[in-house]
Amino acid sequence: MPLVTNGNHVASPPWTISLHGQYDIPLGEHTGYIRSDYDYRSQQTDLTPGIDPRNGGADPTLTNPPALNQWSARAGYRFNGVDVSVFVNNILGSAVWQGRRSRDNGAATIYRSHVIRPRTFGLTAGYTV
Repeated sequence: MPLVTNGNHVASPPWTISLHGQYDIPLGEHTGYIRSDYDYRSQQTDLTPGIDPRNGGADPTLTNPPALNQWSARAGYRFNGVDVSVFVNNILGSAVWQGRRSRDNGAATIYRSHVIRPRTFGLTAGYTV
């Protein structure tokens, strides 16, 4: 049995879009800023080697990952070598898995999924010498 069959596609999104922007705001002698990051990965809907039943190593219980939309934003202030910012990652609250594998240990099939991080709020501070 082949590991890859003619017509199989690469196991990655056919389209990815990444948009990143930052706007610096002069605030007296110091600088404020706002930043936004957006990433999109389309779903691979074609057969890939790992899910094609014609291939020897395929697992018919697996599917290709769904599409992903992820947006993050940050606002900060820089002064005297210090950078302080607040952020929100995964603003849209996307909760999709982006990688999945299975392994049969003889008694049961074990699945392992990689899920993107949940919506996260935070504060960062850094100092540059």
